[in-house]
Amino acid sequence: MVAYIFIFLVLLIFLFLLKDRLITKISFKNIFRKKTQTFLILLGTMIGTSFIIGAMGINDTYNNFVNTNIEKFYYKIDAVVNVDGIEQDKVDEALSKIKQDIEDENILPVYYKMYPVLKEGQIQQLNFSDITNVAVFGFPFEKYKNSEFYNEIYSEPLGPNQAIITQDLADNLEVKVGDVIQILDSANVATILFPNKYEIRDIINSKGLLNYRGRNSESQRGAVILNERKAANLLRATGSKPNQYLINLDDFENQEQIFAEIESLEESIDGLSVVFPKKRQREMLSSGEISAIFLALSSFSFLAGGILMISIYSMLMNQRKKEMGVLRAIGFKKDKIRRMIFFEGVFYNLFSVPLGLISGYLLSRFTFEQISGFSESLSNFELFSYFPQINEFFVRPESFIISGIAGFLIPTIFIYFYSYNVSNMNIVNAIKGIKQESKSRTKTYLAGYLIISLLVSWLLNFNYSVIYFLISTFALLLPLIFKKLMDKKIFINIAYFAVFLSTILIPSEDYIFIGAKSFVMIISSVVIFLYDFDFIILGIKKLLNIFKINKAIVNISTSYPSKKKGDVSLIIILYSIVLFLIVISTIIPNIQRTQMNRSRDELFAGFDGAVINIPVPLLSTKSDKSQIKEIKYVEEAANFYYVPSTLVNADNEYFPLMIGSDEFFDVNNIKVKEKMDYMKNMSDREVWQEIKNNPNYIAFPESINNSLKEKVKVGQEIEIGKLNATFSMTERPELSENVEMKIPFTVAAIIPEVINTITMGPIVSDNFEGYSQFIQGSFNGQIFTLQENYVRKELENVFKQNKYFFVLVDDLVNFGLNATEGVFSIINSFLYFGLIVGVVGLAITFIKSIDLRTSAIGMLKAIGFNNKMVFESFFIEYSIMIFLAILSGLLSGIIGSYNIYTVFIGEAMPFIIPWMNLIYIAIGLYAVSIASIIIPLYNTTKIQAAESMRVED
Repeated sequence: MVAYIFIFLVLLIFLFLLKDRLITKISFKNIFRKKTQTFLILLGTMIGTSFIIGAMGINDTYNNFVNTNIEKFYYKIDAVVNVDGIEQDKVDEALSKIKQDIEDENILPVYYKMYPVLKEGQIQQLNFSDITNVAVFGFPFEKYKNSEFYNEIYSEPLGPNQAIITQDLADNLEVKVGDVIQILDSANVATILFPNKYEIRDIINSKGLLNYRGRNSESQRGAVILNERKAANLLRATGSKPNQYLINLDDFENQEQIFAEIESLEESIDGLSVVFPKKRQREMLSSGEISAIFLALSSFSFLAGGILMISIYSMLMNQRKKEMGVLRAIGFKKDKIRRMIFFEGVFYNLFSVPLGLISGYLLSRFTFEQISGFSESLSNFELFSYFPQINEFFVRPESFIISGIAGFLIPTIFIYFYSYNVSNMNIVNAIKGIKQESKSRTKTYLAGYLIISLLVSWLLNFNYSVIYFLISTFALLLPLIFKKLMDKKIFINIAYFAVFLSTILIPSEDYIFIGAKSFVMIISSVVIFLYDFDFIILGIKKLLNIFKINKAIVNISTSYPSKKKGDVSLIIILYSIVLFLIVISTIIPNIQRTQMNRSRDELFAGFDGAVINIPVPLLSTKSDKSQIKEIKYVEEAANFYYVPSTLVNADNEYFPLMIGSDEFFDVNNIKVKEKMDYMKNMSDREVWQEIKNNPNYIAFPESINNSLKEKVKVGQEIEIGKLNATFSMTERPELSENVEMKIPFTVAAIIPEVINTITMGPIVSDNFEGYSQFIQGSFNGQIFTLQENYVRKELENVFKQNKYFFVLVDDLVNFGLNATEGVFSIINSFLYFGLIVGVVGLAITFIKSIDLRTSAIGMLKAIGFNNKMVFESFFIEYSIMIFLAILSGLLSGIIGSYNIYTVFIGEAMPFIIPWMNLIYIAIGLYAVSIASIIIPLYNTTKIQAAESMRVED
């Protein structure tokens, strides 16, 4: 609808162009009169537009990635009812409630489970990197054939030893039709020695049911379809009955009502769960963190691009006032002048907007390549079987339309209203360049702002972030709405600083509120600078006088910014917006980088890696600390065991009891929070030695203690009970509630929360009585320290040759660092392009101000200014502008980073500002900005006094 209205308006403008050919001809010639000016205006509008379409293109690519996966994995699957472990008669009773509204062909029972799948022959050389956990499922073929889920690709039933697999699984296993795959459906020796084999009948790349990956899309690597009987056999532990029901609601008009009925099933039967996968993922798409990042990019880009275009045309209109006055004096009517200016702006847009759309498309394409490369690099990380890859670039036609409309309408609307004001100026004032005093319209402005605020608040459901933004903006606009307050310096400064401080003191709760505060912070900092500009200039003058710079040069360099605060404010806001985002994407990754490096020791309690033995036969070679210590680069090794345990008489609180050998206690650096009275003067190292030397001492973690109704205390006697656990290759171990064995311990110490480290539960030494029996069937391995100069590749080869499954702390830290820095480098690749917006804006401001001050330059030369003095005047003037812009951007960026830090990081890590990085950014930005004006600045000094004194060029 918006596009049609826009097309209608464009056609209407063209009709006016054709109707008044004389004005059209004058307007068209005007844009070629000053080629440098025209080039910069076109470049500025083009960049503003490209910045908008660039942000929308990245947002579209991400949205398309999610929506494509939704269609691929679910298509007609609108709801998944999980009934695992529930008696069939109860399931039938529950489904009968919704079958009154949903026809039977819209409900399909499915046998579903995740299992390791391998190519035939790989089981004999099994390594963990060869295991591919995927969805294995089946369903009643006849029911499927008559259901809404039917697909002609699967039109004939499968044989007992046949399978259909997805294309991505075939690519991963490097198999083709006719090859054989093996499914490890249990962890017993017989299954591993003689696994079930299935011949691949078809390889499909269909969407929907045949590509089903589970209710949470957990099977990203692919899927295997078996016939109903074989799939049911895989669920023999739960009664060989369907454990999921897939529901299609495509043809129902009252979907929301049926969604509610299906959801109510959860309340009727314990253990039954309902997921609406498509609905949930779309909600996550609109409210997730990545979406919020791109939304912020789009919002700031719209703002930056719009301000650049307004800045350009504002200076164009100011420059043309004298010309408009002359035209009025020789008989041109107001509407003719208005149309001439308006048509001129239209011609600029007709050239610049298409170029902006093309360059913006290329910008988003470049950023997409960064995203694609980043996701591919993470997918190669060995500890993760899969990382989703965004490998398709996509921009909606609507995004081109919206960006084109924004790029065309923002300057066009501004030109129209500005041309209206220029055409109504007093002729004498226009020719002399005297500012025309505007009438006080306090009531009009106040009423307009209140109406707009109420309308916006209503449209956005009175969102508190929007209300905060509108109230803050009103406080910043007080001197403009109420002209009499302009001279009330103390009152206005109090109001401005109150708004600025609110961005720091009011707690943030989500991304939207942080975004609102960020906008307010940037605008308020700029407004404070401009309102108190005279005081700032006074300070700058005193600073420059220290360096004994000619007072005449200082006065000239500070006079223009003082008089043209509007133009200066636009440039400062442009720089502030982009620099604000760059500062945030510098500080936050630095905090996370520091956090990851500091957490390195915490992850494995001061050790550098671990070898893990899974208690499943034949899966890996069993290892011992003595074997690990013999490996090159290993300095020390300790055995550890995780035994599923419970605190006896403590409301079924389950946890893994960690049992460590002596070496663990000699090396580990876990802090001690509380300790027994006689240990008060002991260091943490000495406390751990005490626990090692006293077999029945235990260190109890605070995280588990906080979950108990009655917390344990140091010195207290407790009993730890061993639980029987059945381990699986695909699921968490199944724990029995029967305590097999009890061991008494004394709580020697309470240690801080260690939930993110290798020490996930209470810690004891392996010297207690009954230890050998207690560790039977446990999850175990070795942790080790490495030499600083170890060669990872050599170490990896040794571990793989021995079939050890190993994890290195450095790998985990590097993955976290790469993930964090990768995301922010993607954002920066986009944002550094945005600096061009500020630099171009500065160049345009400079060149336009030169045009406006040609006569002033001539006068300066006439009264004795030489080329060097003119150069220094303009150099200092623009250095002041750039300095204020950088200061505003740095200040707002640091505070914005702190807002993000308090919400999403908090006490987990101190707030650290990388001052040197920010200084380098500021110096680089200043250098680039000065470089952009140095040539026109040098040319300015060559203007002759007689030539510059001419009234018109």
